[in-house]
Amino acid sequence: MGVGNDHEGEAAPRPALRHDPRGDRAHGLPRRRSRQRELPRARARVPQRQLHLRGPPPRRGLPVGTARTRRGAGAVRDRGPRLVHRGHAGRPGGRGHRRRGGRRPALPGGGGPRVHAGEPPATARGRVGEGDRAGLFAVRAAPGRAVIRSLALGPTDRLLVLLPHPDDESVAAGGLLQHALEVGSRLLVVFFTDGDNNPWAQRASELRWRIGPADRARFAARRRDEVRAALGRLGVPLDAVRFLGFPDQGTTDLLLHGNEVAFRAVLEAIETWAPTVVGGPSLFDLHPDHSALAVLAEFALAALRETTGVRSRIRYLVHNPGLLSRLDEGALVLPLSEAQRERKKAAIACHKTQLVLRGSWLLSFAGGDERFYLEESPFGGDHHPVVGCRREGGVVAIEVASGAHLRAFGRRTLCLVGCDGGVTGAAIDLPPHGGRVAVRDPRTGRVLGEGEFHGARGRGTVVVPAELAPPGAVTFAKIEHARGFFDEAGWKALAAAGRPGTRS
Repeated sequence: MGVGNDHEGEAAPRPALRHDPRGDRAHGLPRRRSRQRELPRARARVPQRQLHLRGPPPRRGLPVGTARTRRGAGAVRDRGPRLVHRGHAGRPGGRGHRRRGGRRPALPGGGGPRVHAGEPPATARGRVGEGDRAGLFAVRAAPGRAVIRSLALGPTDRLLVLLPHPDDESVAAGGLLQHALEVGSRLLVVFFTDGDNNPWAQRASELRWRIGPADRARFAARRRDEVRAALGRLGVPLDAVRFLGFPDQGTTDLLLHGNEVAFRAVLEAIETWAPTVVGGPSLFDLHPDHSALAVLAEFALAALRETTGVRSRIRYLVHNPGLLSRLDEGALVLPLSEAQRERKKAAIACHKTQLVLRGSWLLSFAGGDERFYLEESPFGGDHHPVVGCRREGGVVAIEVASGAHLRAFGRRTLCLVGCDGGVTGAAIDLPPHGGRVAVRDPRTGRVLGEGEFHGARGRGTVVVPAELAPPGAVTFAKIEHARGFFDEAGWKALAAAGRPGTRS
């Protein structure tokens, strides 16, 4: 086969390579000139802190002192004559821009300052209870209206505080307990569990790996001693404390299984003490023990509605960063003085077993005022994975919109619980895609019947026969994940599940 230009379309042959007599290689091929450009010399390393202060480097050819920067309000001077741009801080609405605080006129008839929607709550810097009435909370009103003062505690009040674990009395209600004692209210503090099933805190504080039943019992006794010391720092007498001793991290199971002992314990604590104000955890707390205790409290108060003298039910949040970072309408802010904050901090410091792994987080609750809710957070209800439900034509349709989170992921289960003389629960495992679902009894695991799930990946509508829904005027629902310690959003009240022809 010939080589050359005999075939059309072929490229012309390359010229023969010439021998380079200056090359030192035996085969005589010429050296190719390197295409790599010469890199400039490295400059001196500047620490990260100085990079933030110095801004961008000057353009080449200009001395440092004459770098071209924008002058005016958007620039600040560094060391020497050079100007450093401070980014978006000088731009209205930009990052770092701070709005000027608005004027806070006084309330009519005396009292604290007004705070309008969108501003941080005003806090009193004197003793709690100063003003027109003793023992006042600041209450966030509707948008555009001023904060008012309400919910006064006095010598005739009887306050009951329900707490899931030791340390919640100091973290969530340390200021409230001081406030009640200062104004002369009678007080009862009830702990539902001893906080004994906290293995990592026990391992860190006792420097042991294996934990058995005897170790948990010893840890429970130690946590009771810690909470007694903490209550002493807050001024609460020991005869105002009651321990129910239910298993730690087991409150949700007690609720779903319809445990009569747990329900009666909460009901009798309210009935025997006859409180005028009941404090307890929020339904939207992400800790399962907190939100489950909130449901038990709601059931007990509903059962005693005709006989109890409770005039106010206040709720606190501990584990929900999304709600704690905002102030919803209706939120009650209890201002704490410096002395009260110091006593609260000292009370939190008594829980030494809990400070080893999360001390800074627990002590952060002593740095500000306390917040409570007369009603559950509207924002938490609007962004709950259980959107709502309706009951029509003999079926109950529950709309869900669940997502995956770092601390709550895996297979989803829709949990329902109601109360009509006794607590009844139901569990529905949601498949990844639509199809038939089984309605189970959480206590026995027995299949009660079937329903349908129209949707995929935790979003859609669950339709079950009405007779399979838990009885009662109010049904509580939540999405539980197979993995992760915390809940996605806690429980939500669905008033429509127990009443035909209604919608929630």
